[in-house]
Amino acid sequence: MDQNPSEQVNPAPVISATPPISPKAKGNTMKELILIIVLLVVLAGVSYGSYWGYSVYQTKQITLSKVFTTMANHIKNGDIKSAEITSAIEVTVAGGNSVGADSSSQYSEALSQINNIKTNISFNGILDGTTKGSVNSYGKLTIDLNIDAKSGSPYASISGAGPLAIELEYYAFPGSTYFKINKVPSFAGMYLAMVGINLSEYLNTWILVDQKSVDAFSKSFVKNDTKMSIEEAEKVQGAVVEFLDRSGAFSITDTKDETTVDGKSVTALYISMNNEKFLTGLVKLVKDMKEIFPTELATVDTEKLSDSPELLKSLKDISITNFKLLVGSDGYFYGNSALVTIAASGSTPLITESLSDSITNYNKEFNLQKPAGARDINLILMEIQAAMQKSSVKASVIKK
Repeated sequence: MDQNPSEQVNPAPVISATPPISPKAKGNTMKELILIIVLLVVLAGVSYGSYWGYSVYQTKQITLSKVFTTMANHIKNGDIKSAEITSAIEVTVAGGNSVGADSSSQYSEALSQINNIKTNISFNGILDGTTKGSVNSYGKLTIDLNIDAKSGSPYASISGAGPLAIELEYYAFPGSTYFKINKVPSFAGMYLAMVGINLSEYLNTWILVDQKSVDAFSKSFVKNDTKMSIEEAEKVQGAVVEFLDRSGAFSITDTKDETTVDGKSVTALYISMNNEKFLTGLVKLVKDMKEIFPTELATVDTEKLSDSPELLKSLKDISITNFKLLVGSDGYFYGNSALVTIAASGSTPLITESLSDSITNYNKEFNLQKPAGARDINLILMEIQAAMQKSSVKASVIKK
C-alpha cells in the first residue's frame, strides 16, 4: 500500500566499519547531532505549545461577550429566520419554619401552615420569518400552582382541589392575533358566574383580535413607540460586552462537549457569578444605558441602586449553581440551565428555582396557519357586557 510521503520510512543507513571517521568528520557529525537535537526540542516545544494554546483557547478565550456578540451579529445580519423556544421554570417556596425570626407574625403564621408552594411554568414558542416580508409566531404558556398545606390548615381546601392551572395559547400574524384560554382556576369561573358571565362558553375557543385592537392595547402600556438606531444598538452592545467581560460578575469555569435533546453537538460553558461584583457591574451598566437613553431612563436613580444595603444583602442571599450556556460551533445559542437558591432571611422564606431554556430548529419553515372558526373579540366583549348588565338588573330586582 502506498504511503503518504510524509509517512514513508527511510531505509536504515549502512554503517561501514572502514575507513575510520576522521577527526574532522567527527566534528561535523557532532554538530549535525546537536542540530538535530535542537530541532527536535523546538518541534516538541511547538507541538506542546500548540496543544496548550488550543486548550487555553478552549477554556479561556471563549468569553460571554463573544457568545453574545456572535449571536447578536447573527440576528442583525438576518442569519436567523426562525427558531423554536422551550422554557421551563420550577419555583419552590418552603413553608413551616423556614422564615427568619424577624419576619412579620402574620406572614410567618401563614407559611407555618403550609409545607411548601410549588409553581411550574412552561412555555413553548415558535418564531417563523422564513416567508419574505412576514414574521409569524405561536406560543403556549402553562402555569401550575400547587399548595401543599398541612392537615387542618385553612389552605387545605385549596390544595385538595389540585393545582391551580392556567393555560393560554396564541398565534400572531401580520394584521391579526389569535388567542385561546384552555384552563383557568375553578374559582375564576365561580367569580365570573356571580356577575353573569358563563366562562365555559369562551374556554377552548380561538378568539380573533384585529391589528387596531392590538395597537390600542399596546399603546396603553407603551407610551412612546421608539425604535433603536444603529448607533444606539452598537452602544448597547458595547455596554453589555463590558458588563459581561470586565465587571468580574461572571466567569467561565469550565467547558464540556455535550449533546442537546435534539442531538445537536454543542459546547457547554459552565459559569460562576460573583454577587458583589454583579451589583457593581449592574450599576455601571444602568449608568451606561442612561447615557444612551436619557429620556426613557430619566427616573432611574443609580445612586440609590449602588447604595442600597437591602439589595446588597439580597444578592448575598442568592446562590446560583449548575449555571451553563450551550453554544454551537455555528455561534448559535442553544439554551441554558441553572439552579437558584435564595436563603431564608427576615420575611423571605427559603426559595429554590430551577430553570432551563432550549432553542432548536433554527431556520426551519414551520408553516404556521391561522386557526379556523375563531370568534371576533369585539362581538365577545359585547356579549359579556350584555350578560353583566342583565345580571345587574336581576340583582337590583331581587334587592327590591
